[in-house]
Amino acid sequence: WKNCIAASYANGMIRFFDAESGQVSGTIAAHSRCINAIDCNEEGLVASVSDDCYVRIWQLSGDAENLQ
Repeated sequence: WKNCIAASYANGMIRFFDAESGQVSGTIAAHSRCINAIDCNEEGLVASVSDDCYVRIWQLSGDAENLQ
Protein backbone atom coordinates (compact mmCIF):
# COMPACT_ATOMS: atom_id res chain seq x y z
CA TRP A 1 0.00 0.00 0.00
CA LYS A 2 2.97 2.23 -0.49
CA ASN A 3 2.60 4.94 -3.13
CA CYS A 4 -1.18 4.85 -3.07
CA ILE A 5 -3.78 7.58 -2.89
CA ALA A 6 -6.90 7.06 -0.74
CA ALA A 7 -10.19 8.74 -1.68
CA SER A 8 -13.46 8.71 0.25
CA TYR A 9 -16.93 9.14 -1.20
CA ALA A 10 -20.39 10.30 -0.15
CA ASN A 11 -21.71 6.75 -0.65
CA GLY A 12 -19.45 5.44 2.16
CA MET A 13 -16.81 3.86 -0.08
CA ILE A 14 -13.04 4.23 0.20
CA ARG A 15 -10.99 3.62 -2.93
CA PHE A 16 -7.25 3.27 -3.22
CA PHE A 17 -5.43 4.30 -6.37
CA ASP A 18 -1.91 3.47 -7.50
CA ALA A 19 -0.10 6.83 -7.47
CA GLU A 20 1.90 6.00 -10.61
CA SER A 21 -0.72 4.42 -12.87
CA GLY A 22 -3.91 5.96 -11.47
CA GLN A 23 -5.55 2.51 -11.49
CA VAL A 24 -7.86 1.44 -8.66
CA SER A 25 -5.91 -0.92 -6.40
CA GLY A 26 -8.60 -1.58 -3.78
CA THR A 27 -12.05 -0.64 -2.51
CA ILE A 28 -13.68 -0.80 0.94
CA ALA A 29 -17.43 -0.51 1.56
CA ALA A 30 -16.55 1.35 4.74
CA HIS A 31 -19.70 3.14 5.91
CA SER A 32 -23.42 3.43 5.27
CA ARG A 33 -23.29 7.22 4.92
CA CYS A 34 -21.00 10.01 3.72
CA ILE A 35 -17.37 9.73 4.87
CA ASN A 36 -16.14 12.98 6.42
CA ALA A 37 -12.46 12.16 6.85
CA ILE A 38 -9.86 9.45 6.31
CA ASP A 39 -6.26 9.12 7.43
CA CYS A 40 -3.61 6.51 6.62
CA ASN A 41 -0.29 5.60 8.17
CA GLU A 42 2.79 3.85 6.80
CA GLU A 43 1.93 0.58 8.57
CA GLY A 44 -1.25 0.12 6.53
CA LEU A 45 -3.82 1.39 9.04
CA VAL A 46 -6.66 3.52 7.70
CA ALA A 47 -9.08 5.41 9.96
CA SER A 48 -12.38 6.69 8.60
CA VAL A 49 -15.21 8.70 10.16
CA SER A 50 -18.67 9.12 8.70
CA ASP A 51 -22.11 10.65 9.09
CA ASP A 52 -23.20 7.18 10.28
CA CYS A 53 -21.52 8.15 13.62
CA TYR A 54 -18.84 5.45 13.42
CA VAL A 55 -15.08 5.69 13.43
CA ARG A 56 -13.62 2.63 11.76
CA ILE A 57 -10.04 1.38 11.68
CA TRP A 58 -8.93 -0.77 8.75
CA GLN A 59 -5.78 -2.88 8.50
CA LEU A 60 -4.60 -3.11 4.92
CA SER A 61 -2.69 -6.19 3.87
CA GLY A 62 -0.20 -6.53 1.04
CA ASP A 63 -2.75 -6.76 -1.75
CA ALA A 64 -6.18 -5.46 -2.71
CA GLU A 65 -7.84 -8.86 -2.35
CA ASN A 66 -7.16 -8.98 1.41
CA LEU A 67 -8.64 -5.74 2.73
CA GLN A 68 -9.90 -6.17 6.31
